[in-house]
Amino acid sequence: MDEEWDDVSNILFEVEKMAKSMADVLREEGREEGREEGETRTTRENIIKLLHIRFDDVPEVVTQKVKRIRSLSRLNSLFEKAATIDTIDDFDE
Repeated sequence: MDEEWDDVSNILFEVEKMAKSMADVLREEGREEGREEGETRTTRENIIKLLHIRFDDVPEVVTQKVKRIRSLSRLNSLFEKAATIDTIDDFDE
């Protein structure tokens, strides 16, 4: 009977370890998603700020389009574009 109890106890211990490991994985995934969302939001804000610095009058439609973009790679490309265009009209092309 003691041997059976030890087996059950060991199994429960292993299950608990696995559950903790899975919780750690899920927490890390959540942190990574949060970092990505923060980076995306910051890049959006920086594009809008850069456009306002370079061009006094930035149409609201441009601002709203930038705010809807979810792709960080697309936002990074737009940041470069915002830094190099000659007119605000060039940004929307």
